[in-house]
Amino acid sequence: MHDLVECADDLPIIADFKPDLRAALDDRFELSKADAASHPFVTAMVLDPATKSCELFPESLRFAVYGHVGELMSEATASLQSETDGGDAVESASPPA
Repeated sequence: MHDLVECADDLPIIADFKPDLRAALDDRFELSKADAASHPFVTAMVLDPATKSCELFPESLRFAVYGHVGELMSEATASLQSETDGGDAVESASPPA
C-alpha cells in the first residue's frame, strides 16, 4: 500500500488521485480517531502481510491495533478458560456412569 505515497515518476492523473484517495480512506474509516484501531478494516489492513507496510497508517495507529488485537486475544482466552472451567465443574458434579 505504499503505492499511495506520491512518487516523482507518477503520471499527473495518478499524482492528483493519490491524495484524494488517502483523504477518502481517512474520512471513511476515521483513521485519525483513537478508536480507529478497533475498526475491522484497519485491523485487517495492519495485520495482513500484503498490506501491513502501508504508509497510510501512522506508527501510533499500528501500535493501537496491535494492542486491540492483544485485548481480543485476552478476551478470547478468558472466554475459553471460563468455558473449560465451567465444563469441568459440570462434569465433576455428575456421578460417573
